[in-house]
Amino acid sequence: MTTTPLALKTHGQHQAESAADPRVIAAIDAAIARHAKSGRRFSANTIRDEFPTTSSRGLVGARVDAARKRGELIATDQRVRSTLLSTRGAWLTVWVGVS
Repeated sequence: MTTTPLALKTHGQHQAESAADPRVIAAIDAAIARHAKSGRRFSANTIRDEFPTTSSRGLVGARVDAARKRGELIATDQRVRSTLLSTRGAWLTVWVGVS
């Protein structure tokens, strides 16, 4: 098994998505799309705050990454600290929707 940081991230995202209820994935995707269309900057914290009962670690990040890969988001030059305790304040990208 490859253990590069990218491979580990991809594997974790796949696990989070595979274990998630498709309705939760759709709701998270809709929230990401709504924030992207607003024109305002946001991070995974913003989305995660809307889904406090989502138990799957990494699901919001996986869905933000999926939106990025679909060309719906671009990274800004800003970073914010994660508010998720388990991440111990990891830095998160701040995103903006592609207009």
